[in-house]
Amino acid sequence: MQVNEAEWTEVSWQECRDIQTRVLRSFAAACDEQGFDFCLFGGSLLGAVRHEGFIPWDDDIDVAMRRQEYERFILHARQFSNSTALSVHSLSTNEAWNLPFARVSDDRTRLFEESDTACPVGIGIDLFPIDDWWPGRWAIMQRWIARMLRYVLAAKSVRTSDRRVAWKNNVLAVMKRACRPVSARTLSQMIEAVCARRPVAPATHLGVIVWGCQESVPVEAYQEFGTVVFEGDMYQSPGDADRVLREIYGDYMTLPPIEQQVTHHDFRAFKRINR
Repeated sequence: MQVNEAEWTEVSWQECRDIQTRVLRSFAAACDEQGFDFCLFGGSLLGAVRHEGFIPWDDDIDVAMRRQEYERFILHARQFSNSTALSVHSLSTNEAWNLPFARVSDDRTRLFEESDTACPVGIGIDLFPIDDWWPGRWAIMQRWIARMLRYVLAAKSVRTSDRRVAWKNNVLAVMKRACRPVSARTLSQMIEAVCARRPVAPATHLGVIVWGCQESVPVEAYQEFGTVVFEGDMYQSPGDADRVLREIYGDYMTLPPIEQQVTHHDFRAFKRINR
């Protein structure tokens, strides 16, 4: 990772969160103006409900859209970017992007993640599609395929580290060699293809299947929107936020043990120096 120190300066953890909050605020205002529905999701939804903002040790913002809305948003990404000065990175809008979800970012900044497959883009928010679960036992197959593809993608992305015991680094190295012929972008396209495929019969359950949660909640949980406070502003939440959070986190109002109150991300962030 190299940056020109004459053009870029590193930002603190708190300043990175402030930039993310500003991106969310701009994103929400533009979605309201242009007619896109989204809601807070994952750790950001949990933070809003439990802390009215970031979880104290969290360092990213997650939002979500139903798949049809997500695809409509991606289709209009260029117009959205022109009206907001924010960039939309997805498999459809950025040939270097290799994740099965999107990121909306401020290009006056850069985020460098500790990953072998990361695409350096600006600091921003992650936008996830909410997909339909296939009916009955087919849902087990859908979950299994998506999870296996994600494991392979993770093996390509995670770096060996002195902080990890030797045998785990050896296993990781073997997995990296085994999956070398398949690119991270191809894996993400495969994940998207599996998760975005709509069932023949109307879905009864849905969730963010493309990434780590893979929760399964009744369609009714997202049919209406509620509101929550996040860092001083009001945003939409799933209508049944309690059902969504319990499915992902269990007893979400109870704080985890102190040793688990740590971030799960490893990155450095920079902003362009104004001249």
